[in-house]
Amino acid sequence: ITPGRQKGKRIIASCQIKNDILKKISRSTNYSLYEHTNAYKNALSLYGGCSLNIHAVNGLAAMYLAFGQDPAYLGECSQAIVDAKYINEETLEMSITIPSLIIGTVGGGTGLPSAKTCLEIVDCYGPGKAKKLAEIMAAVALAGEISCGAAHCSLEFVEAHETMGKNPPKQNHK
Repeated sequence: ITPGRQKGKRIIASCQIKNDILKKISRSTNYSLYEHTNAYKNALSLYGGCSLNIHAVNGLAAMYLAFGQDPAYLGECSQAIVDAKYINEETLEMSITIPSLIIGTVGGGTGLPSAKTCLEIVDCYGPGKAKKLAEIMAAVALAGEISCGAAHCSLEFVEAHETMGKNPPKQNHK
């Protein structure tokens, strides 16, 4: 977390991904994920997007609701930037930067029974726990970016939506 006076927490989560693990889990490769991530980010930028990620808001929205956060801030908080750095054939570094993650661990909805329980499960309920909660939320958002990007690369994204019932059945209009 970057210190300083600003609205919310500025957080960066990063990880290194080994190619053999990515292939085994997602049927994708580091290089294809690297290419896809940068092409996706560049396309969003060229078309005026200010949220340069695949879908960080989905994971953040789920966590906002679970942890008693104010979902009115999701538009601002989801302005995240995902990045991929191809280190070599075996290693890809992925990161996500969230410039303004507006969260709290005291007051508001955090005291509701279900939100309090969720915060306690991850040891983030009470004063002084917002930094830890920000780190968890950024890590989850990054994991979602990697998963979704790998599904795009392996051409399994649409199939997964159809298999899981997220797309309505096609109607034959004869």
